[in-house]
Order: sequence, then structure tokens, then C-alpha cells
Amino acid sequence: MALNGRFVLGFVVVVITVGAAIAIAAAATAQPAASQQFHATLTPLNASGVQGTVALTLDGTQLTVDIDA
Repeated sequence: MALNGRFVLGFVVVVITVGAAIAIAAAATAQPAASQQFHATLTPLNASGVQGTVALTLDGTQLTVDIDA
């Protein structure tokens, strides 16, 4: 499957931004937080035809990222 370069770059920026926001939120709390989940839907950009989903799970200080594209 060929990926559009702009799509991949935009996607990476989104994942990094969300991951950083989750890490900052986790660091700000003194108590261990319950597992938190975040989901995103990826839609085609510039008629690339690429679509998928992203699931982020924060469990304590461990962030798991599942990408289905």
C-alpha cells in the first residue's frame, strides 16, 4: 500500500502531539491514574484512499499506540 507523504507526516504529528499531551497530563497527577483510552479516526487526505483508526491507551506511565491503517 502506498502512503501519501503529507498524510504520513500529518498523522505522525497528530500521534506525537496526542502522546505528549497524555504524558504531560500523566506527569501532572500525583496519584496513579486509571487506564485512559483515546481513539481517532483517520480519513483519506488528497484522495490518497488511506483510512484507519488509532487507539491510544495510557496505563500509568506506559503509552500503547495501536494503528490500523
